[in-house]
Amino acid sequence: MDAAVADIPDGATIMFGGFGGAGFPNNLIQGLARHGARDLKVISNNCGTADGELGFLFKNRQIRQVVAAFPGPGAKYFHEQFDAGAIELELVPQGILCERMRAFGAGIPAFYSPVGVGTEIAAGKEERIIHGATFSRRRWVRTTLSSKPIAPTGSVIWSIARPPVISIPSWPRLRKPRSWK
Repeated sequence: MDAAVADIPDGATIMFGGFGGAGFPNNLIQGLARHGARDLKVISNNCGTADGELGFLFKNRQIRQVVAAFPGPGAKYFHEQFDAGAIELELVPQGILCERMRAFGAGIPAFYSPVGVGTEIAAGKEERIIHGATFSRRRWVRTTLSSKPIAPTGSVIWSIARPPVISIPSWPRLRKPRSWK
């Protein structure tokens, strides 16, 4: 795993898979902890546990910013650093987090959602009224790298995260069928 993370620079934005302890690329995270890249921005459902998942990176103080739906009560090092003002947290409703990830993969830089309108979660976001309902604008989550485990042994696939290049083929000209008059 050390070779897999050797080129990750300081300041990278990394999206980690996993949910409630399952699916985290733990071997990769431990390799990244040994590698020592700093000032990381991580995007994950949660912030791991004290000595597991992303907890290794928090313990080493390698993370400066987190985008998460549920930091989790067991994320000891995250909570210590957040309470001390050493980590920036963007708390995002879980469905919105998933949609922001999907939007990046689909090349959609922003979208509108009614979730959280009128609450702190949507404070400062552009709002629009669409069909009589208020929606707030959400941006994709843009990453440098994303990871996902591919085997129980902790093997991993790194993806250089880029929005797709969208090309629309030339549409065939629609012709009126002969049966139409």
